[in-house]
Amino acid sequence: MNNRWLRALCSSMWGLRFFFPVRNYFTSVLLLFLAAFLFFPTAKSVNNFYYVFLGFPAFCLLLCGKGLLRRYTVALLLWLCCLSFMAVLAIADASFGYFKHHLYIFLFCSLIVLWVDPDKFDGELFAFAAFWSLVIFIVGSAVFYWATDRFLPGSRLVVLPGNLSGPILTSMILVGLYALAIPGRLIGRRWSFIVSGAFAVIFCVGYILQSRSGLLGFFATAVIMFMWLLLKSSGWTRMLLVFGALICVVVLFLGASHLPFASGLIERSDAGRIELWLAYLNQLYMCGIWLGCGDGNDVAVTIENGSVLIQHPHNLFLAIAVHSGVPAVLLFVGALSETLRQAWLQRNPWGGYLGVAILMLMFDGNKLIDNPSEIWLLVFFPAMMILAREQHISE
Repeated sequence: MNNRWLRALCSSMWGLRFFFPVRNYFTSVLLLFLAAFLFFPTAKSVNNFYYVFLGFPAFCLLLCGKGLLRRYTVALLLWLCCLSFMAVLAIADASFGYFKHHLYIFLFCSLIVLWVDPDKFDGELFAFAAFWSLVIFIVGSAVFYWATDRFLPGSRLVVLPGNLSGPILTSMILVGLYALAIPGRLIGRRWSFIVSGAFAVIFCVGYILQSRSGLLGFFATAVIMFMWLLLKSSGWTRMLLVFGALICVVVLFLGASHLPFASGLIERSDAGRIELWLAYLNQLYMCGIWLGCGDGNDVAVTIENGSVLIQHPHNLFLAIAVHSGVPAVLLFVGALSETLRQAWLQRNPWGGYLGVAILMLMFDGNKLIDNPSEIWLLVFFPAMMILAREQHISE
């Protein structure tokens, strides 16, 4: 009976490919899923969209044995080992409520690698449209809040409408999209987007969201961009670049010294990061460095002599270690390193997005394994796009 139902399900699912080709379907619905982060009002609505239109179809196709890899790469195997290790820990820890998050992430990664067309996401059109859509969303939210007196101009927007409510992770996505869009513009010397995009990032991240992690990612992107231009130029052009960079540094220094919102960013300094990380390292040692404290345990610490309670370590790698142990971190670092190496060999702009996202998440990262969230967009989405390109090359 069970086999009969499974055969019927597989026949029905596979028969739909004549009306909705698998690659076209998942590529189109993935685009809608990304847009849902902007337009859907709650995290639950985004989750339900994912479960129904992406997770369930991917699960059925995998159950029917329709997912075949064209090429096995080191990065792919490392990601599989990393996610499998953390999933096994969740089962061993009886964290069945969290194990479903592992399943959701596995399905998300699988459908991108197997059935999504990376050409639709590697092009400049996607990066351009996604970047300016997010800029309009942030600026529009700020104008609405200023008009309704919920926040005053110059004060930090601590919440945004819709599912992208967190200003820090939203700023990271914006910087990542800028890094994604830059390579093609640099090669083509299209300065209009480079300059206008930079001003948009500084305004959104520095003035509206006031995210230090986002600014760090932007400055890292700007330094890499400057170094590339310096290497590709000579003579008077190189001198003009150096002179322009010095002017930018002076303007930023003066702005940070005299603008109230910039002074507030500097006064917050590292916000006790070192003390926080040491406290979480102590928690990791108490739980055990090999297996961590478990997926189902929310580990909180206090800093500043017990006066401030912090719910997460503000560092992606430390968060993985605390919940899944040091081996999980090593596997994660290995998977990231090999993925970035593949991106470099492919000359894939998603490598820039992933690299700058990881840099920012070192100062404000939370749990890697969770329901559909901004972390998916910062880590899993770009990494799997790089792996999908490798599968696409081998076709």
